[in-house]
Amino acid sequence: MRTITVDVDIDPWDVIEEIDEDELADYLRECGYSVSKEPEEPDVFDREDLNFLLSIVSDASLEGRRVYDKLKNLRFG
Repeated sequence: MRTITVDVDIDPWDVIEEIDEDELADYLRECGYSVSKEPEEPDVFDREDLNFLLSIVSDASLEGRRVYDKLKNLRFG
């Protein structure tokens, strides 16, 4: 019995346009992903959240200071 091997390069963007959106969404849900046509709003930290985080990372380490500065910029602008 002969065996023939064929290598094929497929660009996923060529194929994805042909897939039904509802079928793709169902497949992604079955894989455990959340799918929605509406964009999700990001969770926004309120003033108390930022104050709490600032108090946690206010240590003197370099990484702590880097995060502290970013949070301080978010909190105070």
